[in-house]
Amino acid sequence: PAGSTAVSVDNNTQLGLTIDYKFNKNKTAKLIAATPFSHDIAVKGYAIDGLAIGNTKHLPPTLVAQYHFDVGNSNFDPFIGVGLNYTKFFDESASGALKTTLQALKVTTASDDVDLKLKASWGLALQAGFNYKLSDNWGAHFAVSKMDIDTTGEVRVNNNVIQSVDVQIDPWVYMVGLGYKF
Repeated sequence: PAGSTAVSVDNNTQLGLTIDYKFNKNKTAKLIAATPFSHDIAVKGYAIDGLAIGNTKHLPPTLVAQYHFDVGNSNFDPFIGVGLNYTKFFDESASGALKTTLQALKVTTASDDVDLKLKASWGLALQAGFNYKLSDNWGAHFAVSKMDIDTTGEVRVNNNVIQSVDVQIDPWVYMVGLGYKF
């Protein structure tokens, strides 16, 4: 039945890259990019708790407007930011466990095509952190972000949606990096 299923999504760690453009002493635009994240999706709760539904990959580029505080120390540069995240999902696949379960429940047969699709997502991103100047060109970067990545997952049989469920990834993103100033 509609609304009868919830899902969980596992964690993943990837390499990231940021590009900053400083408008003035206090205002910066930051583009956050990363190598593709990969997540396993499973049923959460109900009679089939833990059933692997499938997996997906995604790229979540995020644009953040930052405000940098003047704390009277030219080496320490704390900031907060707010921005917009766009997440594109790809390489979705339904798990063998899902396919077997649907066959056992007589929802599908072995000849049916069972697929998983996730829709692209737009969401809010919040960030806090600091930069620390190591030399004229080099610095360290520390940040934590909360990103709103909500999407709709669809289990499809022969291209017909048989179950639609809200998928909330909503990660905390921790970033430690080395920066170079041009």
